[in-house]
Amino acid sequence: MKNQLDEKGQAEIIGVILIISIIVIAFSLIQSGMVPQWNQEVEFNHYQEVNDDIQKLHNVIERVAAQGHSESAEIQLGTTYPERGPLINPPPAQGTLETYETQITINNATAKQTDAQCKWDGSTINYTNQAIKYTPNYNYQEGTPPIHIEHNTLITAYPENPEIQKQNLITGDKINQILLKGQHEKTGYTLETLGIYPKSAPPNTVAMESKEEQKIQLTLETQLPQAWQQLQQKDKIETIETNENTVKITLEPGTYYFKTTALTLDEDATPEPEYIMTYDHDRNHTPPTTIEVEVRDQYNNPLPGQQVNFSYELQEDNLNEGDVTIYNEETETDERGIAKTLVTVNYEGNIDEVIHIISELSPFIGNCSWTHNNIIIGDPDIEEPEPPVDWNIIINEVDIDPRDNFVLELEHTRDEPFDTETEVTITVYGDHQSWTQDSYSTTLTFSDFDLDEEWEKGDPIQRTFNNDDDFDGDFHTNHIDEVEVYIEGVSTTFSV
Repeated sequence: MKNQLDEKGQAEIIGVILIISIIVIAFSLIQSGMVPQWNQEVEFNHYQEVNDDIQKLHNVIERVAAQGHSESAEIQLGTTYPERGPLINPPPAQGTLETYETQITINNATAKQTDAQCKWDGSTINYTNQAIKYTPNYNYQEGTPPIHIEHNTLITAYPENPEIQKQNLITGDKINQILLKGQHEKTGYTLETLGIYPKSAPPNTVAMESKEEQKIQLTLETQLPQAWQQLQQKDKIETIETNENTVKITLEPGTYYFKTTALTLDEDATPEPEYIMTYDHDRNHTPPTTIEVEVRDQYNNPLPGQQVNFSYELQEDNLNEGDVTIYNEETETDERGIAKTLVTVNYEGNIDEVIHIISELSPFIGNCSWTHNNIIIGDPDIEEPEPPVDWNIIINEVDIDPRDNFVLELEHTRDEPFDTETEVTITVYGDHQSWTQDSYSTTLTFSDFDLDEEWEKGDPIQRTFNNDDDFDGDFHTNHIDEVEVYIEGVSTTFSV
């Protein structure tokens, strides 16, 4: 009887040991086989999410450049793994968000505006720029490519064939340079917030000429030269040459419209004055008259708060020095970068005189720190240029509907209203495999915006556009990257 009890106890112990062994083996199999698989899926999902975060960061950069208002973007650097009872997870998967320095060099770009030629005269122009790179460091997934924002272009850095996701540096005859200043580096798995601040934004547009004998060339310093070969088929690009870390893009002959903005990761950045502009050197001013000049920074954008000194010289000596009075001989540029002065002339009878009004930056900076206007009395033989454009189009909103339409809201700053028959051209740009071309356009009149009276300054108007009945082709509106509006020689763009 005792032996039977001993045998029964031994059997129970052996049974417990077997059960424990089975449990241990099962846990071991799950730990070594299933946990890596589950965690690999967690990492895969995180990479999709962080890719969306970097795309949103790129969109923020473009919006700040276009609108001149600071914004921030959030990037989930890494990920943790869900708890699974006694199963063991590795430390959280981390990622690194960092900047690296690049350059863009522009050759043979000559401004069509005379004053801008003191900077843009076809010689070499260099800009330094910070690119942004996100690199994942997963515990299970191997070979996951970094994501770059470089020269206003979003690139996934696949080892053999890096792929451009979105590119707005060169769009037809438009060159949109967004230069980022400041440095950043953070490694971790938490949520990182990156502030983007305007240093010089929104941008002016400067028309440049690319001539047959001197074609405009853009040379980009890059970590991903192979990716830029994808632009070879774009309109207006003649050739692309790459080497280990640079890309040289040669543009076809023609006129190109350059926009350059500078953004920063530092909230306190301030641009410096570069040159001074006037639009009417030889216009026949009749005194008393107001002279206006514009101070620009190195990115061609207006700069407020800069001192300008006004003086004059008599060219014909038919007046005395005391006959000319300049008010505001020392003044500052306003929020538009404009400095003004009033000039009066005290004279009697018929007289021929050219008064040379000199406007000069203070302190004086290089050869671009002065310009002049002529006040012309009498009838000298001077051809008058066309008056400058002094108004803008403002795109307040582009609201994309996934059902293949979008709402566009506009206003303008022109003192004179537009009548309902004024033509407006809307062009959308995108770079998606479903599009058969890079852009689609439509030309309407303001009567198509349901306007039954003139469009006044500052009044917002809206219209819904459908891809199938408004544009010269069929495309998906949810892949629009940029919208351009053109009215009577003035255009503006909005990055979606």
